[in-house]
Amino acid sequence: MRERGQSVKNYSQGAKKRAKKAMAGMPELAATPKRQPNGQRRERADAPQDQRKTALQARARHFGNPDTKKGRDALSGQHNGCQMGMVIEAKAGRNEVGPLWRVFSDWCAAEDGYRKRYVGQSEHPKGAAIQMVPDRMETDASHSVDLRDADTKDRDAVNRWMRWQGYLGELAPGYVRVLHDARLERAPIWRDQRPTQRGYDALAALRRLRDAVEKRG
Repeated sequence: MRERGQSVKNYSQGAKKRAKKAMAGMPELAATPKRQPNGQRRERADAPQDQRKTALQARARHFGNPDTKKGRDALSGQHNGCQMGMVIEAKAGRNEVGPLWRVFSDWCAAEDGYRKRYVGQSEHPKGAAIQMVPDRMETDASHSVDLRDADTKDRDAVNRWMRWQGYLGELAPGYVRVLHDARLERAPIWRDQRPTQRGYDALAALRRLRDAVEKRG
């Protein structure tokens, strides 16, 4: 038994030496992040910055919120990614934010879809914008594969756009113009961490558009 134990010991020592020699020419493994006293993981100094945090920091500066977790989280909603959304966040009532943003975003989607599918062009320049915020992606079980053919998609895009033209038709021309300016951000409606006069006008126009949508059901 002693000879067998001695053989295993010698084999183990030899295996260690061979393994050490084989690993001599291999690149070093990345260091394992240490943990802070409270149990949280430490981040390496050269670790890449979290893109979502960077985007929310930009929003906080633009909106005037403190660069704290609470200040950033307060602006994590999708509507805070554009000037009209910031005007809504700052000046609309708590119960208005959701309905106003749905009206604005649905109308923008109808305008964009009509131009892309039926006109064959987009009004928006290609490039980075504050709206391009990396949000968390989730799978919605209610989503299904769109089996419509191209002609049906084109027709639906036109019908959807025409429905919104009906809503807009109930507004004064000045309101329609200021809403299009807000949609395309042709005129600043948010500046120096607060709405401009144009921003207040856009919010008033959006409320009228919401009323028209609710009126028609």
